[in-house]
Amino acid sequence: MTAVAALQFHSVFKNFPDRRGGRLEVLQNITFDVLDREVVAVLGPSGCGKSTLLHIAAGLSAPDRGSISLFGNAPGNGNDWHAVRYMFQDDRLLPWRSALANVELALERRPLGHAERRKRATNALERVGLAGFLHALPNELSGGMRSRVTLARSFVTQPRLLLMDEPFSRLDSDTRAAMHALFLELREETGAAVVIVTHDAGEAAKLSGKIIRMSRRPANIIATSAL
Repeated sequence: MTAVAALQFHSVFKNFPDRRGGRLEVLQNITFDVLDREVVAVLGPSGCGKSTLLHIAAGLSAPDRGSISLFGNAPGNGNDWHAVRYMFQDDRLLPWRSALANVELALERRPLGHAERRKRATNALERVGLAGFLHALPNELSGGMRSRVTLARSFVTQPRLLLMDEPFSRLDSDTRAAMHALFLELREETGAAVVIVTHDAGEAAKLSGKIIRMSRRPANIIATSAL
């Protein structure tokens, strides 16, 4: 039986206007698959277009040429976009909302009552070790605790596909190691397919089952290796 692809890029090109009125080519003929339940790391030098790749996968940007599909469908053609979550490099927590309210935010467009949203968000924060900080505001939390809130928010919707843009790059080494362990536990529980962008080869090897290496801009895939 053929495995289902959670995400497919086929011959994707992307460029942006530059300051001189020309075009800056960022992605060049990008083709790869992420299978359902697979964790794939994308490695490459800074500025090569890794974040642009995630933006296209998330529907925040469109390719100039080529195509992508999610769970076998073109974007907007029968996809459940609630099944996709994007974890940015910065935590993007709303400063006026508590940790609990920030996690609940991911559930607000779901057909859930307030009590059920509160229950799921509470359970998610307890799962990441923040049971005692449900009502703390972001400025009352350490960097590692804010990352835990963001991780809880990313998994509370039980996504089928999680896109992660260097989510642990701003943490110190000890906190990053703890977050790696927590991520692996949550990913195993949910079975989500994951694309994680990083410039850290050690992190890629620890968190993923396949590594895609990108060249400098204009970026193309120079190697794909299974671990």
